[in-house]
Amino acid sequence: MCGNMGRPSLPLCMTLVFASLLIVVIFSAFSAPDGSIGGLDGRVGAIDHDSLWNGMDPFTGSIYRAGDYFCHQIEDRSLQLNGNQMAICARDLGILVGFVAAAMVSTVWKADIPWWLIALMAIPIVVDGGAQALTEHVSNNPLRLVTGALGGAGAMWGMLKMMESWIGELEGKG
Repeated sequence: MCGNMGRPSLPLCMTLVFASLLIVVIFSAFSAPDGSIGGLDGRVGAIDHDSLWNGMDPFTGSIYRAGDYFCHQIEDRSLQLNGNQMAICARDLGILVGFVAAAMVSTVWKADIPWWLIALMAIPIVVDGGAQALTEHVSNNPLRLVTGALGGAGAMWGMLKMMESWIGELEGKG
């Protein structure tokens, strides 16, 4: 399906991969007992709650362990589903939603998104996240979700653009 189908194959593959990841992240909050996961916080690049993940079923524990490593999981910056804090924060969830949306659009719309527009899509996440990191500004989850989705969509279109260029060069078409 993602092999030699022409131009739609790369966006389709990216859609399938990231939509699967999005579904798994959402489903993991429902696979734990209602209200059993909360109060998480930590550091990116570290497993801060390993004993908690070890006490869960392997599916849920592995998703939350990955979230623990790749995301800070600060509770007030995360959404709640099924009474459980999600495995990733609202901004990371937005990035994932943006990845899926841009990849899905690219399967049916073959436009060549210009680099200036891709860069423009990153500005909201840089401004909101940067202001929060460097000033007293406190963002909110809806804004984190939206800025993450815009940045994620821009990042996906940038990745697709680069990957299609590399594939074209490998095939002698670039």
